[in-house]
Amino acid sequence: MTGHSDARPPTNAAPGLGGAVIYLIGIPAVGKYTIAKEIARLTQAKLVDNQLINLPVFSILGYDGKDSFPFPSRAWDHIETIREAVLSTIVECSAPDSFVFTNVLEAGDPGSEALFRRIEQVAASRGVGFFPVWLTCDAETLRQRKASPDRKQRFKDTDVTNIARYVQQFRVFEAPHPNALKLDTSVGTVEAIARRIIGHVQRAQDL
Repeated sequence: MTGHSDARPPTNAAPGLGGAVIYLIGIPAVGKYTIAKEIARLTQAKLVDNQLINLPVFSILGYDGKDSFPFPSRAWDHIETIREAVLSTIVECSAPDSFVFTNVLEAGDPGSEALFRRIEQVAASRGVGFFPVWLTCDAETLRQRKASPDRKQRFKDTDVTNIARYVQQFRVFEAPHPNALKLDTSVGTVEAIARRIIGHVQRAQDL
């Protein structure tokens, strides 16, 4: 997956998404944020990346992007408080915008399923379509992406020692949904992948 300059104006922009909620799900460095940012650029959707929620707590604790970091379990409770405040604001206060969310969700984890259902509920509360998109990627591409300076600056997972575990052992939470989409981000440009997702949403809305 190759990118483009953030400074490039949104020429040939895709039309809006009618208030849709798109949910990009996948392991760290699969391209969730990069693709979500491109969808937002093309459609003016609002991006609610998982790091938007994590950043206040991660930055205070000095999270270093490694699995070995001694992360206090109580801090996750505070992150959930921030998340719920953001989601409640979207439901209760925001304009009829479209939103793109991103998360790592694990199969068999009750918290992951609860979060998936909560985002689904946000879409239902706003009376708009919900579009879960599962992203995959090969191990070598993950390794290259984790070397990006941007990941360290945004307090993201930069630990290359966990790639084998994520690729071979980690099971991403999945749920059947009529609007579901699966994409491999190892190949293709960021814009092409984003436009595939946008097209998927628009076709579903036209039915």
